[in-house]
Amino acid sequence: MGKNLHYSIINFIKQRLQECNKINSYILVPNTNHYVIEVKRNLPYESFKIYMSDEYRYTITDYYNKPTEINKGDFIYLARPEANFANEIEIMEVALSDGIYIGKFSRLLSFMNRSLKDAEINTINHINKLKEEEKERNRRNL
Repeated sequence: MGKNLHYSIINFIKQRLQECNKINSYILVPNTNHYVIEVKRNLPYESFKIYMSDEYRYTITDYYNKPTEINKGDFIYLARPEANFANEIEIMEVALSDGIYIGKFSRLLSFMNRSLKDAEINTINHINKLKEEEKERNRRNL
């Protein structure tokens, strides 16, 4: 984990933050080891931080080693376009139990435009969908 992201990825996310009508302002949090962005949203939406993970394959260990700045109501963004989860269901369930949201770009966009309560409901629905897809795959493989 660290700051091993191409500059275009950082610029891309800054551009999306500027374009989002629910975002008031954002700043890059000083951190020598990670990219963390503090985002202030327009009321009534809550402010939050984005941790931009540079992992290719995000694991539960990566989650437990997230920056200390990331807390309840924040978002872990798998910033590499080719990134994926080692076990998406497990990681999302653990993160959700901590009140932290996680995903790739489309989930981040969705998160930026929702209240925390709506983001929680959306994440629960996503986890349930993943579980159903896994059941179906297992059923087909029998």
